[in-house]
Amino acid sequence: MQITVSGHHLDITDAIKESVEKKLEKISSRFSSITVLRVILSVENSNHVAEIAGHYLHHDFSVTAKNQVLYPAIDKAVAKLNKHLASKKGASQAQRKQTIDVADEDSGSEIDEEDTFVE
Repeated sequence: MQITVSGHHLDITDAIKESVEKKLEKISSRFSSITVLRVILSVENSNHVAEIAGHYLHHDFSVTAKNQVLYPAIDKAVAKLNKHLASKKGASQAQRKQTIDVADEDSGSEIDEEDTFVE
């Protein structure tokens, strides 16, 4: 997975970048179809803002978290992202299961009266 970390009114140090990548690697192992994540870290009115955006299961997503300290803001954003992706994954699996069940019902083994054999 490709992770892009950028800052707005904030210098991104190696420690910040490594921390973000380490936290998001857990996400990438759980949701393997995510190929690109964009992380934007910024400062607004003495609050640190962490925004994570990407694409998963044919949907674009974006989560945002704020805190007075940068690392808890990143943790909150990653937690929101994990929760959001888990709900999308669950909904997708439920929809896939429903589609499979309907297909099984359509191809059921109904026997017409013409097909019955009497010995």
